[in-house]
This record gives sequence, structure tokens and C-alpha cells, in this order.
Amino acid sequence: MFIRGDKVLKIAIVDLITLTTVPSNSAISFVGLLPKGRPYKESELNIVELAEAISRIGNDVTVYVSDAYLPEIPSKPKPNLHVEYLPTRLKWIFSPGMIPFTPALFHRIRKGHYDIVLSTDLFQWGTIISALAGIGRNKSHVVVWQEADVYSFSAINRLVQWFFYHTFGKLVASLVDGFVSRTTVAEEFLMTLGIPHSKLLGVIPSGVNTDVFRPLSDGDALRRKLHIKSTNRVVTCVSTLYHDRGLDLLIRAMREVVNEIPEAKLLIRGRGPLKATLDAIINNLGLERSVSIIGDYFTREELCALLNISDVVVVIFRWYGFLPFSALESIACGKPIISASERRLRGLRDFIKDDTTGFLVGYEVEDISQKIKFMLKNPGRSKEMGHNALELCRRTCDMRLVAERFVDLFRRLVS
Repeated sequence: MFIRGDKVLKIAIVDLITLTTVPSNSAISFVGLLPKGRPYKESELNIVELAEAISRIGNDVTVYVSDAYLPEIPSKPKPNLHVEYLPTRLKWIFSPGMIPFTPALFHRIRKGHYDIVLSTDLFQWGTIISALAGIGRNKSHVVVWQEADVYSFSAINRLVQWFFYHTFGKLVASLVDGFVSRTTVAEEFLMTLGIPHSKLLGVIPSGVNTDVFRPLSDGDALRRKLHIKSTNRVVTCVSTLYHDRGLDLLIRAMREVVNEIPEAKLLIRGRGPLKATLDAIINNLGLERSVSIIGDYFTREELCALLNISDVVVVIFRWYGFLPFSALESIACGKPIISASERRLRGLRDFIKDDTTGFLVGYEVEDISQKIKFMLKNPGRSKEMGHNALELCRRTCDMRLVAERFVDLFRRLVS
């Protein structure tokens, strides 16, 4: 915690890619691909929230983002917090979803004289530039916040990643001061890449704004808006409607759930190109009254209300190497989570403890449906798991706590 008399740290946070942006049905993503969408509000960007939390405890923070993610609604200026959207060049060659080519970042880091530069992931353009810009006298301390915890499932992308990690990536790793992992699995991944233990600075998870996402006592207004009866048992999934999210399996699992629990209702909040395909599956299975896809924009307050009227939240995905924020927002609302993936032992295992805060299940319809039915048939147990999830969130990923842990680490590095 900031104490009067401590040095004000000058910090740069480099997170050029602010969303999960690469379309999953694209084989090679270096030509002509654009992000899935721009953020609506700058203040809702998780990395901006972290920067603001760090600035509130006595530091000057600048966030660098690709201008491909320029939000529709910018934030009002705040003391000691600056967000700069860097010009992104050659978009027709380099997809902003994979390589946001922002050469101006090099000069910003060189001229900024930052005490600390925090960049996201080793295999990222922003990290490469931050590491190279730090070479020389009066260099900034560069720390990598590692989220990726596995090689890509795409054979081509996996080959590119392997080549980078074992060649140029070793040089980048030698230039930075250390790595902070967002999950224990990400830390294990860094070890497999040969990162020295001396450069592993610990695990600090992504943070969640618990002033926004929190347990609520009243969700009647949203229930009326969504035509949810008091007798309905609500399953919620917050997701983009892309193939990599596996929503077809979740809908098929709900067929089995509704057979035993007719009052069960699945709410999928999200937008994307698979809307028509998913609607067809819903109609073919006769689930029109049991499954709804909500494509309307939700404010975060409305999203919090949606999670609060849920009995259980499902996070489902294919080929996913990052930690979905919807999982952290759900546990901040005190909701148990069922996570379905082809790879169970991923970063979510830090937050989803089997039969304690939720369930990690395989990528089969039967596994998913069995766990949903268990949750809905055992409301007392489900409520207990939700309470455990909330306590875990408060101990580990409350945004204020995450900011304080980073500042403590940064002060040790510069001392």
C-alpha cells in the first residue's frame, strides 16, 4: 500500500490487444483480418481498470493500446492515468488481432523514462518492442504478465510459436527483468519454455472490479425484462457466438437437462456470426422456450444483474489459451461455475475447484448436462459453492488487491 514519502512510480502498461479478437474460423491470420469489435467504453477495459487502481495508490500510469481498439466512448481524464491509442500500421498485412504493428511504441518507451514497463505475454508484439526499447542506459524495468499457458491448437500457429520461443523469444526473455504469471498453469508453461526460475516473479491473477461485479439482493426488474419466472432455474453463459466457444454442445446438453428439469432455462448473452446456426439448433431440438440468445448490448451493471439471477454459470470453449473474464466476473457475483473444455487442467483450475467452487468437466454433452442437473437439483450445495467462489475472489482477484500486489512487486524491483 502506498505510504506518504514513497517514490511515485512512473509505469507503462502495454496491452495492444484488448479483446479476444482473432476469428476462430481463420486458418492463417496475417492478412486482412480485423478485430471482432471495438470496446464500447474505455472505462470497461480490464487493463484500464487495473491501471486506474494502480494510479489510485500513488503512481503515474500510462496504458498503450492499438488504435484498432479505440473505444466508442472514451473515459474522462483522470489524475495520474493516461491511455494512448497508438497508430497501427500495415493492417492489410498484419492483423491487429495478432500483430498490431505499432512502431511508435518503441519511441514512447524510450522517451518515457518509465520505472516499470508491464507488458502482456512473451509472444506479443508489445513485449518484443518493450524489451528492445529497454536496452541501454537508464533502462526501464520490463516485466511480462503471462496469460497464455499452452501452444496454439493450429499446427501452423503452433510451429510459429515454437520457433519464436526457442529462438528470438529467448533473446526477449533475457532482456526483460522477469515474468509474472496470471495463473499457475501459465507459470508451468513458462517453465517448459526454459525460463529461469530466477525470472519467475510469482502469480498475480487478472483482477475483477468488485465495485461493479458483486452479489445483489434484487433481480426482479431483469427477470421481468427477460420473461424469467420465479420458478425458472437459470443457467447463464456469457460468450461471443464463435465456433471456439462450443455453444452448440451447451445447447445440446440443455436438451438433456430440460428432460429432467422442465423449468430450467439457458440464457446465452452474446453476439457473433453463429447466431443463425445456434438458433437452428435450438429450433431443431424444440428448445425455443428453454434457451434464449440475448444479443442486446448489456451495461456491466446489467451483466452483473444477469449473473445474479443465475443459479449456475457455464464457461465453455474450444482451443482456448487465455482466461475468460466472464469466469472472474461470475465468481465475484458469488456464482458457482461449470467450465467445459477439451483441456480440463487449464488456468481456470486456480478458480474452479471441483465440488468446492464449481466443476471442471470434459468436452462432452453428457458431462456438461450431468453437472448442470446436479447444480439445479441441489440448490443448497450450489449456493455453498457460490459462497466459496466469492470468498476465493475476494482473497485473490479483487482489483484493488491485484493493484497492491503489483505495486509491491514494482517497488522491490526499483529499490
